[in-house]
Formats: sequence, structure tokens, C-alpha cells
Amino acid sequence: MEGHYIMCSPLLNEDKYSNWKMRMKFFVQTFDYGAWKVTTRGPFEVPKEEERRDANDKAKAQQTTNATHILFCGLNG
Repeated sequence: MEGHYIMCSPLLNEDKYSNWKMRMKFFVQTFDYGAWKVTTRGPFEVPKEEERRDANDKAKAQQTTNATHILFCGLNG
């Protein structure tokens, strides 16, 4: 059961927001450090059409998607 806990983002508890915030920070950084940049600075701008994106553009788009997914999991449970 311990492995399952490691793979799940912390769930938001309104009474313990500060604790959740700190745990989410470390969880996001562990999962994808670039996603933490997205969480704190906002999504990366990837202006090109999807079929014209280079590897760097795709990596930025993936980090934005990862950050969004992790936050949804932490908020929705």
C-alpha cells in the first residue's frame, strides 16, 4: 500500500491548506520539475500548430499537461 501513496497526489483539505500546499509542491517537483515551473509561473506558450512543433515545444506542452493533471488530481481526489 505504501507504493500507492507515493503515486497519489495529496488531496486538498480546507482545514490544512498550508500542509497540502507544501506537500503538493514536493509532489509536483518529484513527478516533473518542469511542471512545477508551470504551476508557479503559468503555462508555457507554444504558439505553433501541433504538427510544426519541435522537440522543445513538445516538452513544454507536456509539462503544462502534467502540471494540470497533477493539480486536478489533488483538487478532485
